[in-house]
Amino acid sequence: MKPPPAKAPKANDSALMALSKGLGFFQTGQLEEARKAFEEGIKQNPGKGELYYYLGLVLNKSQDYDQAIAIFKKALTLSPDIKELFLNLGISYFKTQDLASAQETFQIALEIQPENGSAQFFMGMTLNALQKFEESIPYFDRAAQLDPEFIQLGGYYKGLSYYKLGKTPEAVEQFEKSVAVDPQTKIAKDSQQFIELLTNKKTKSKKNWSANFSAGWEWNDNITRAESDQVSNESDTSYIFEAGGEYTLHKDSQYTVTTGYSFFQSLFENATEFNFQSHTPSFSFSRAFEKFEASMNYSYSYNFLDDKSFLAIHILAPTVNFSLHPQHYMTTSYMLQNKTFFTDATRDGDNHSLGFLNFFFFMDNKAYWSAGYRYSDESTINKELEYAGHRISTTLKLPAYLLDTLKISYSLSIRDYKNVTASINEKRRDEKQTLKASIVQPLFDSFVLDISYTRTESSSNLLSVDFKENAAGFNIGYKF
Repeated sequence: MKPPPAKAPKANDSALMALSKGLGFFQTGQLEEARKAFEEGIKQNPGKGELYYYLGLVLNKSQDYDQAIAIFKKALTLSPDIKELFLNLGISYFKTQDLASAQETFQIALEIQPENGSAQFFMGMTLNALQKFEESIPYFDRAAQLDPEFIQLGGYYKGLSYYKLGKTPEAVEQFEKSVAVDPQTKIAKDSQQFIELLTNKKTKSKKNWSANFSAGWEWNDNITRAESDQVSNESDTSYIFEAGGEYTLHKDSQYTVTTGYSFFQSLFENATEFNFQSHTPSFSFSRAFEKFEASMNYSYSYNFLDDKSFLAIHILAPTVNFSLHPQHYMTTSYMLQNKTFFTDATRDGDNHSLGFLNFFFFMDNKAYWSAGYRYSDESTINKELEYAGHRISTTLKLPAYLLDTLKISYSLSIRDYKNVTASINEKRRDEKQTLKASIVQPLFDSFVLDISYTRTESSSNLLSVDFKENAAGFNIGYKF
């Protein structure tokens, strides 16, 4: 007698099997296998909301947030009664920086589960990211009350909110509480760094001046002086000395007035005609507004080349700085430079420029990437030297293994000269690319070692300024 044919599993049975299989993979960290299991279950049971929900969790865990949002939305249409659906959808919105949608979704999640510590915490995080720092604090408090997991983490972000609000004593108190929960965690160490930063700020605020000095050595395979289009095609070594200081004339919650001075000197071994010295006094006035800071900066730079007066520059630069996001800072500025050349008066003129620079911070603000653009227009007595210029620049700064900081920067500068250069019977065009890598390492007390390499390639239809240059060196600086 033949056995009866096996019955096909019911839809509910296959859905449960897919859920069981997928959850088994998910709980052991096998995300790709979990994803395949849930996707296969959905093929067999396209109306089962739970399968979409758990697939969304896998996508969230895999940092595929955009797809997770689409899957969670599908789960909502099928099984809107899943309690933590809005919480996890909100987390996906938060991770994609769709903060308005995140806030709206977390609000619904809290209406459904007001006692959910995670929902309280992420609402606080969202408000913090929206720079609604005062509003975020009660949510961090409530998260810590509901879930012990958020006692340290919520306290840390509560401290950050106070820090952003300029409430230093309250911020320090919260960071100290965060450290006390468990001093060995990364959150505790980050809290301790903020404590040191803020207490140092308080100490430094009593001192209204700062100064620095550095001495170094540099090798250069092609000495140049860009201001006057001088290219030596000779290599040499030089000693470099720098010094500077700043004095705060006035500082309160809104206004800051400072004055400063900087000095630079290069002394070449053989090519002494390129010895360069610069003296630059400066003055700055700034005001802090609710969402941005504006400043007016003036400096006067008097420069010597080969012990002779070479170039004087008046610089006026109004600047506006603001934060678009806790990890995104932007500065914009206009700059007017009035130049006087003592050795070639035909180069005298004005340079007007306008530009912006973005900073994107990551790795707990220990690293950043910056990108900027600047347009300039220069008018001179000698019409052959008038140009319109474009400059793009980018920098990556990272903490480095066994070192304090690694910085790599690149810039491209293009000058399109407005009038024909007689010697080449056409309009001059310069393109200069500069790549620089530097390593900064604190030594002891306030001493810092800086090692750098710079590669410059200048391409021009005026052959006298078509060159390549390599420079490498180091300096040791001291700040007090």
